[in-house]
Amino acid sequence: MIHLQPFVSLRRNLRPLAIGLLIASGSISSVSAAGLGLGPSTYDQRISKTAAAWRTGNLTVVEKDAHERYASSSREDSAENKRDSKNAKAPKETPAPVSETDMAKPKALKKDFIVDGLEYGTVLLSKGSIAEGMKVMDKVDDQLSRYELQAKTQAAKELVSIMSSEANTPYRGYAYDGIMLNGYKALAFLRLSNVDNCRVELNRAVKRQTDAVEISRQRIEAVKKKMEEAKDKERAEKAARDPKVQGQLEKEYSFLDTLKVYGDYENPFVVYLDGLFFMAHSVGPADMERARKSFERASQFAADNPYVKQDLAAMEAAASGTPIPPTTFVIFESGSAISLKERKILIPTFVGSGAVPAAFPVPSRSDDYVRSLSITAADKVEKTQLLASMDSVIGLEFKKELPGIIRRTIMSTLAKAGIDFGASQVPYLNILSGAFIHGSTRADCRSWYTLPKEIQVCRVPTPEDRKLQIAPADGGAPIMVQVEPGHFNILHVRSVTSKAPLTITQITLK
Repeated sequence: MIHLQPFVSLRRNLRPLAIGLLIASGSISSVSAAGLGLGPSTYDQRISKTAAAWRTGNLTVVEKDAHERYASSSREDSAENKRDSKNAKAPKETPAPVSETDMAKPKALKKDFIVDGLEYGTVLLSKGSIAEGMKVMDKVDDQLSRYELQAKTQAAKELVSIMSSEANTPYRGYAYDGIMLNGYKALAFLRLSNVDNCRVELNRAVKRQTDAVEISRQRIEAVKKKMEEAKDKERAEKAARDPKVQGQLEKEYSFLDTLKVYGDYENPFVVYLDGLFFMAHSVGPADMERARKSFERASQFAADNPYVKQDLAAMEAAASGTPIPPTTFVIFESGSAISLKERKILIPTFVGSGAVPAAFPVPSRSDDYVRSLSITAADKVEKTQLLASMDSVIGLEFKKELPGIIRRTIMSTLAKAGIDFGASQVPYLNILSGAFIHGSTRADCRSWYTLPKEIQVCRVPTPEDRKLQIAPADGGAPIMVQVEPGHFNILHVRSVTSKAPLTITQITLK
């Protein structure tokens, strides 16, 4: 009998090596290789078609592509399915209550389930498919919560892998993912006039922000401990200190030092939304004080925004018995937030003059966005002002994780290069190792790409005829809006690029 497995394994190993040699020689690019199905692609390459459609406002294409990825990611892995199938044949028993230990076991879904679900849910909500979108977001929220509980109840070090590529591990989400998820769900519940569930989501956002500080501390500490135990730590540290490597890394990540600084894991948009909700739906002094504090905190984030200061002043007056007149609040989401792109940097192996390429995720900014909106009400013109830079929210959290990302990437790269297996005695091994890594290693470029670059706000007294005109401040066709009945109203406006159409959603806040 001929055993085929060795040949299958050989083919599996030679394939990325051959691809890497083609890339290293300049015969093809890494993007071309991915497009031809010749090798693994980064997340931003896989979603390029969807992202292009999103930027032009073609939600039909976006929904179709996002649904396909989400449907694939939602399928549990084969081992889990087999266990479920086997259990299905067993006699039925009364299910036991779900313990905290069981809740800390994430479902065996595909590794990109959370990020694919965030994208698909966002598209559905953007199209107005609220019930379907909330169903997706709830499933994502459940998995995120399981990962968060796992991080708090398990030894964090057990969840860290130095040797495997980050792109091949489950996407557990950043803190901003969960907090923005709760914020979007709160807005969706307001669209459904579901005040109670909106309150729940805002409370969950506050708790997530608090928990994120401890979860992050444990994870960063776990990475440090894991690296201390790694046998290649000295070589990895030496490579990280190499002047050329440091120069390249500083060049790629320098803009992170220019970001507007917020508090740890704080999101000004969700804080502001908290203020709006409790202003409109306070049931006592405690709720009114919560609204006041939220506006006060938001005004600290957006010190130059006059409208948030007006909200704070109105809330303080309301606490003294002065009612707030009918008001329309404009929430404007503009542009696309930071996405992650792959950059490869040569890392010295300290075997002769050898070096191998390491793949790093590098934040990339988009500057194609509408700078502000003009709001005309009763012949008076106001312009939206910055409330939250999502580039900063995302970039600051990424910056906290960056030292660990760099060290893990370098360690993983050196391990894959096979340096420990007699590299100094085997001719051309460094060259072949570099080619193998070119063809097989990818940076983890997964991120929630449909988030906006900026969130701006504006408030205007609702005119008697309830008619407003909205237009991009730097030019563009105005849109007439008839504000629906309500004492407090929200106009939620979305613009992805300077040329994409505005989408406007009305929400009766009270």
